Amino acid sequence: MDKKIINHNGKLARKSGLSKKLFDHQGSLLRKGDTVKLLTLPLEMFLGLTEPEQNTLRAEIGKNHLIQGPCGQGKIKLEFYDAHGALHAILINPSCVTRILG
Repeated sequence: MDKKIINHNGKLARKSGLSKKLFDHQGSLLRKGDTVKLLTLPLEMFLGLTEPEQNTLRAEIGKNHLIQGPCGQGKIKLEFYDAHGALHAILINPSCVTRILG
């Protein structure tokens, strides 16, 4: 959904999707709402997590997710529910995903 914003010249502009252009590991442009497949997670995401928490993250690798939005520092936000129905959000580098065309 487009949002109305005022640009630096005081003129009406439209903003849609991610504010900074981000690309998946194959160079495809990513936008908020795109479906992506999670290919990998950086090892540092697992540091300090319990084994069940690590298993929850590992279970998401290879699954499709919707991009919820940008999260600064060039990362994207993905959300998922675990086997117990708890909502999780992860902030990852776009190179960890591939865009699913369709």
